Amino acid sequence: YSRILQTYDWLLMVINLGAFYLYYRYAMTYFLEGMFRRQGFVNQVSTCNVFQQLLMAVTGTWLHFLFERHVCQTYNELSRILKHDLKLKEHNRFYCLAFLAKVYNFFHNFNFALSAIMHWGLRPFNVWDLLANLYFVYNSLARDAILVAYVLLLLNLSEALRLNGQQEHDTYSDLMKQLRRRERLLRIGRRVHRMFAWLVAI
Repeated sequence: YSRILQTYDWLLMVINLGAFYLYYRYAMTYFLEGMFRRQGFVNQVSTCNVFQQLLMAVTGTWLHFLFERHVCQTYNELSRILKHDLKLKEHNRFYCLAFLAKVYNFFHNFNFALSAIMHWGLRPFNVWDLLANLYFVYNSLARDAILVAYVLLLLNLSEALRLNGQQEHDTYSDLMKQLRRRERLLRIGRRVHRMFAWLVAI
């Protein structure tokens, strides 16, 4: 728990929501009128994409406000079960995979090159084009960071269930302890799915 990191996180979310207005004003004139004057569908798709960015930004902020502490507590609870009860000696390789996925996702979402090609010969490529692309990329990464937290919890949960199922027991009390631990893990799993249900649905 870090007050500095939490303040920084909330400051970024407030700035992000405030910057959406500028992004909206820019995106509404992103395509020149003559460029797609007979293709209203393209403009509709562009408008839907802009409001999808707003929806994801609002959803991310709402999830932070309601479930941030619960998500951290759930992760810590799973970590304690894995470390103390199930004696997991090494971390899941997901940390390395998550980093590589974030790098890949950054380049995948960075449509700077596409924007430059579309504007080439039509009008100069200015600083607002660059800022709009950076805003789009930031929103995409912020959205996917929440999904990464969800996947990380599910991976730890599945690992805990797997290790719990492999536990050997010599006495009846050990068997009951294993069954109680399994029920506890299943309750945690249901709690995790409830916390992220709206994000997955959206």
